[in-house]
Amino acid sequence: MDSLANIQKLSGPGIYSTTISRHNLKEIYISVYPNAGEQFPAMIDRLAHSLKTQNAEIVKFDVFGPLSESGAFIKYLENAFGRINWPVTWVEGNRYPGSGIAGIQVHAVSGVKVETIFLDAKPAARVFEDNLAKYCFIGNVNPDVSSVPRSEQARQTLEKLEKTLGLAGMKVSNIVRTWFYNADIVQWYAEFNAARTGFFKQKAIFGGLLPASTGIGGNNPAHSALIAGAVSIQTKQKNVIIREVLSPLQDPASAYGSLFSRAVEIVMPDHRCVLVSGTASIDISGKTAHIDDIDAQIAFTMKVVGAILASRKMGFSDITRSIVYLKRAKDIAAFNNYCQDHEKTGFPMIVLCADICRDDLLFEIEVDAISRSI
Repeated sequence: MDSLANIQKLSGPGIYSTTISRHNLKEIYISVYPNAGEQFPAMIDRLAHSLKTQNAEIVKFDVFGPLSESGAFIKYLENAFGRINWPVTWVEGNRYPGSGIAGIQVHAVSGVKVETIFLDAKPAARVFEDNLAKYCFIGNVNPDVSSVPRSEQARQTLEKLEKTLGLAGMKVSNIVRTWFYNADIVQWYAEFNAARTGFFKQKAIFGGLLPASTGIGGNNPAHSALIAGAVSIQTKQKNVIIREVLSPLQDPASAYGSLFSRAVEIVMPDHRCVLVSGTASIDISGKTAHIDDIDAQIAFTMKVVGAILASRKMGFSDITRSIVYLKRAKDIAAFNNYCQDHEKTGFPMIVLCADICRDDLLFEIEVDAISRSI
């Protein structure tokens, strides 16, 4: 029997990392937050030090902050790391309290060879593999033309995801997780869903796995209607299982026209990973629950996420990465109070202001969780 993975968690001022060691491969999840009064150079330096100590290469890099800081941020990033050969996905979002970079999330690896996939002369994905699977992390995917209707921009973005996967020797059916950050999301979420549905029907993935996903509001440096990212896994062994996880407290999102899984579980011989989609206060019928009540929306949403994790014998202590989206800046107090009252303060999270896909939704959270195999 394969030996179980070793999972190590480390936290310090402004940083939280989880390292999963298995065979010759290490995977590192890092969340970097601003300390009080701190600007982004200190955050980048902290990240660079963490990666250097583990001799790790970046495969996924997401940063949440004002567009006005993106140019200076990238320049400093180049000074710290040299040539940037990975996609940087920049989503506008302010931290709490005040303004500035909300946080940086990185997935890195060591012990394996990492390849960069270029599309239109820009880094579009990073690929690595072990004896169990091939892994592809795609980021910073925008439509080719931002002057066309938003539904056409969505189609172009999905096609670029597919093209990038093709360059990696993979297919749309290999996608396990997607992110779509849509400008003015409330205004055109129905159009976006229609474009995604049409694309998935064309690729005939309904008989297979629908990926976990987040669809949230957010502007991007290209000023396009959306920016996207994805994770794909192509299995090599029969003992690697990728499957949908149903939500005990909600119906499948496909029941009301959104084509994604509530969560996806990746079962390896030595560890398990659960990817929980962006989750909000939506009841079992698909309607918004607790309209105009931020405390109730937070409590209900966290209960839903907790039930998904519990169904896979996991809990909040197993979370390796999370993002909290609040429609209104003032509601950070309500979320902090909930976490304190329910002892949910020990996992990594980035909190930012963003529109949710419905105007009456005030709160959303996405999480990844990892544990050793049962």
